[in-house]
Amino acid sequence: MSTRAAGMGSAMRARATHPRGLLLVNNSPRALKAIRTPLSCAANCGGLPRWANTKRLATKTRASGEGSAANEDDDEPSLEQLVLEQQQQKTQKKTARRKADSTDAIATFLTRRFGIAGGIAWLGVLTFGVVSEQLKTRRENFLEKTGTVDVSDAEEVALDSGVKYKDLRLGGGVGNAGQPRYPERGDIISGKVSVWLADGAGSGTDAKGTFVDDNGGKLVAFLFARRPLRGALTEGLEAAVASMRAGGRRRVFVPASLAFGNNGAAFPSGGIVPGGADVVYEIEVERISVPPS
Repeated sequence: MSTRAAGMGSAMRARATHPRGLLLVNNSPRALKAIRTPLSCAANCGGLPRWANTKRLATKTRASGEGSAANEDDDEPSLEQLVLEQQQQKTQKKTARRKADSTDAIATFLTRRFGIAGGIAWLGVLTFGVVSEQLKTRRENFLEKTGTVDVSDAEEVALDSGVKYKDLRLGGGVGNAGQPRYPERGDIISGKVSVWLADGAGSGTDAKGTFVDDNGGKLVAFLFARRPLRGALTEGLEAAVASMRAGGRRRVFVPASLAFGNNGAAFPSGGIVPGGADVVYEIEVERISVPPS
């Protein structure tokens, strides 16, 4: 009788009862099976029981002997795998809910608050914005075309830096308020650029001589007043472009100090500007636009 009582007493000390009624008996295989049963149900049902402390259970499972328990449960998924599957299911559900929501927070709020009428009203606001932007762009294009004028008797303008230019066509580009639009720092300028050596018979802009490069007649795009300058772009050319509007065309004389300096330049087309050579440009500005934010 005493032997039986002693055995029962040791068994009671060797096991602990969970507040929810689950018996954990020294991390034995039988106890681990009892743990996996509610976890499997929770994974299939989409949520773990509140009492399931995954970190504690995972720690106990790793701390337990990997011998007999691992051999006996080879055919069953491990506790870590069950917890991982359950977390993946939760992540997939959250992702699905995010995809179902509207990407426009304002449209979502108005639709939930005022129903379909709120969503339609917001759609009308967006449509008005798009239409007004298109009308503004068409107006600017119209003013640019009507304001662009070819000139043949323009006087040569000399800057203090030694750069000289003569307008061949006056651009008519305008801004948002219909006022003349000139390049600002960071603006995107696209146009056609041609380069000659200033070795002609004349002087200044009339000294256009040996052809160097024109980029194959293709457009060149660059950020105004940003460094480094690439290709045929130079400080002297930027100084002349600063007072141009979209649609304009200008011939520019640039001294060597503001062109390619003593190093000169070699172009992919094979054209070469010798070191210390003055150059003459012809630039046609097609468009001046604000860079995307």
